[in-house]
Amino acid sequence: MQAKLSICIFQRKIKKALRILEFISAKALSLCTIFPSPVFAIQITVLSAVILLCSKAAIAAESVFDEHYHIAEKLYLQHQFRKAIKELNIAIAAAPNRFEGYYKRGKSFSEVGSPEEALPDFSKALKLSPGNAQIYVSRGLAHLRLKEQSEAKIEFEQAVKYDPKSENAYRKLLVLCEHASDNQAGIKYSTLAIKNEVAISENLMRRGSFYAALGDRQRCLDDHARAIARKKNATSYCQRGNSYVVLHDYENAMKDFEQAIKLEPRLGRYKTNLGGVLLLKKEFRKALSILTEAVNLSPDSSTAHSNRGIALEQLGMHAEAQKEFELAIQNDTAKSIYLAHHARVSLALGQNDEAIDDYVGINSIHAGTNHKVNPVSKEFLQHQFEKLIELNPSEPSNFYNRGVFFFSLKKYKEAAQDFSKFLSMPNGDSESAVYGSILYYLTLRNLHNDAAASSALARVTSYKQNSWTVMLLKTFKREDASLNEFLDLKLGTQRELTACCFVGLKQLVDGKIENAKHNLRWVVEHSSPGKDEYLLASAALNQLTGASKSSKKNTETPESTEKSPPINAKMPEVGFKSAL
Repeated sequence: MQAKLSICIFQRKIKKALRILEFISAKALSLCTIFPSPVFAIQITVLSAVILLCSKAAIAAESVFDEHYHIAEKLYLQHQFRKAIKELNIAIAAAPNRFEGYYKRGKSFSEVGSPEEALPDFSKALKLSPGNAQIYVSRGLAHLRLKEQSEAKIEFEQAVKYDPKSENAYRKLLVLCEHASDNQAGIKYSTLAIKNEVAISENLMRRGSFYAALGDRQRCLDDHARAIARKKNATSYCQRGNSYVVLHDYENAMKDFEQAIKLEPRLGRYKTNLGGVLLLKKEFRKALSILTEAVNLSPDSSTAHSNRGIALEQLGMHAEAQKEFELAIQNDTAKSIYLAHHARVSLALGQNDEAIDDYVGINSIHAGTNHKVNPVSKEFLQHQFEKLIELNPSEPSNFYNRGVFFFSLKKYKEAAQDFSKFLSMPNGDSESAVYGSILYYLTLRNLHNDAAASSALARVTSYKQNSWTVMLLKTFKREDASLNEFLDLKLGTQRELTACCFVGLKQLVDGKIENAKHNLRWVVEHSSPGKDEYLLASAALNQLTGASKSSKKNTETPESTEKSPPINAKMPEVGFKSAL
C-alpha cells in the first residue's frame, strides 16, 4: 500500500514538473516574438527539445519501473521470490532513486534465505526514505535471521521511535526482551505500546509477565486483570497462568490453564502447561494423563514431548521417557535442555555412548553451533568430503572429518573405515588422534565388534591425555573418576564441567554415592546456575540430601516396576508454552 502511494505521489510530481517545463517553454517562445533574434530563437528551440526529451525519458523510466515493480509484487505474493528479484533488478536499473525497489528486493532476499544480501538493500532504501519504520523492522528481521540479536533490537527500537504505533516492531522488540530476560526494557516498551494504544490487551499481558519475572506480584496481577477484562479468551487466561507459575502460585495457575482449556479444548498448548504445573506439584500420574492428550493434539510440540518425558521418567519408565525426549530434540534441535533430559535417562538405562553424544551436543549448542547434521544437505556434504579426499588423499583430517560426518548419520560401517584410515596415517596432532581413537572405539561398539573396540580403546592410552579424555577413558572402563584430577589442574571449562557432571551422574546410577557427591559438588561450585550441568548436578545433590526423608514417607508409588535411579527429587526443567 505504501509503495503504491509513493508511486502515485511520484507520478503527480512528474506531471507537475512537466507543466512547469511547458510553461517555461511557452514563455520562451513568446519572448521570441518580442525579441525576434535568430540565435535566441534557436537556443530556445534547442532548450525546449531537450526539456521534452528529458521529460519523455523520465516518464519512460518510470513506466519501466512501474511495470516490473508491479510484476514483482505479484510474484512476491505468490512466494516466487527469485523471479521477483529478477523483475526488481530491471525496475531498479530503470529508476535507481526509488526506495520501493530496494525495499522489496531486500524482503525477497530475506525470504530466499539470503539476509546478508538483503541488508545493503534495506540500507539503501532507508537513505532514500529516511525514518521509514517498515524498513527498520525488515532490517531488524534480517539481523535476526543472521542471529544478530543486539543489532536487531537496535533496528526495532528505531522503528518504534519513528512510528510509535508500529505493532510489529513492538512485538519483535518485546520477544527479544523476553529471550534476553531484560525485564526492565520489556516493561519500558510494553508501557510505551499501551500508552500509544497498540495491541493493548497483548501488551498488558506481556508487561504482566515482565513484572512476574521481577517478583512484583501486585503489578503483575493488575495488568493481567486489565487484559482479561478487555478480552476474556484462552490466551489471556493462559498468560496469567504462566505468570502464576513464575510466582510459584501453582493452584491459581492450574485454575487459569483449566479455564483456557474450557475455552479452547482443541489446542494442545494449554494442556501442555497444565501438565507442567502438575509436574511441579509432583502429581506425575495426572500429569502423564493430561500430557498424553497434549502430544496427541500437538504432535510437533517439543515442550509437550519434553514434559511428557519428564512425567514418564519420574514414574520410572525410562525407555518410554527417552523416546519422548528424542521427539522433543527432533522437533527443536536448538534447545540444550532436551539433550540434557535425554542424557539423564540414557545414563539411567546404562547407555553411556548415547549420553556422551548428548553432552557433545550440549557443548556444540553453547558454542553457537549445531552438532546435528542438516538432513537437507547431507548428500551435498558427502560429495564435498569425497571431493576433498580426491584432491588431497594424503591429508589425514579429510578422513577424520568424513568419519565424524558418517558417525553423526549413524553410518557406522563407513565411519569405521574412515577412522581406521585416519589412524593409519602419520598424524602430528596427538589430540586429534585421541579423539579419532575414541570415535573409532564408539563406532566399533555400535557395530558390535567388541574385540576391535577394546584394541582401539587401548590405543588411546598411548597418546598424551588431558583431563577430559582421562575422564572419558575412566568412564568407558567403568573406573572411578578422581575429583583431584580436575582440582589439581584448576580447570573449569565447559568440557571439564560436562565430563565431571557426566561421571558424577554415572556414579550415582552405579550406587557410588560418595564419589558422586564429590564430582557433583565440584560442578555446582564451578558452574553458573543457568547452565545445564549446574541444573543436573544440583538436582542430583538435592535428591541425595532428601533421600533419607523420602524413604520414610513415600507419597508416589510408580506404576512401573522398572528401577528408578536416585536422581530427580528436584524436578528437571519443565517447559511452558506462551499463548502470544
